[in-house]
Amino acid sequence: MCTPYFIPSDQLTTALMLAVSSGVRVDLMLPAQSDSFFVQHASFSFIKPLLERGVNVYLYTKGFLHAKTICIDGKLAYIGTTNLDIRSFYINFEISGIVSDKALCERMNNQFLADIESSDLITIRKWMQRSRWKRGVDSICRLLAPLL
Repeated sequence: MCTPYFIPSDQLTTALMLAVSSGVRVDLMLPAQSDSFFVQHASFSFIKPLLERGVNVYLYTKGFLHAKTICIDGKLAYIGTTNLDIRSFYINFEISGIVSDKALCERMNNQFLADIESSDLITIRKWMQRSRWKRGVDSICRLLAPLL
């Protein structure tokens, strides 16, 4: 999954954790540097439980990641304008498509692998080593999540 803004609903968080618990590999790529201070830090506040459960989180470092894509089992491709945030799910008028095309999925997977080369894999240990100040800012910005 790639998204520039990650403020998931409880249902999405639960679905990701259940998928990992049942043996599915879940990769999430976010921009290391967002175009919105508040959204980035609110997004970061949702990462720790996913890391603890086994979701692979990558922070893309080669500029601003603006892709909104998901590839499922190399069979289904999700592409669109919908961010993985509450606002996109419930408020904004977004459009996305789900395409069943193995060739498209293969190209998307290849692009994801290329983007991993320009990303940092975040481990729970690395995540917890961030300063208290950064973790505090994440928590404060999370309070704004319903508005972002």
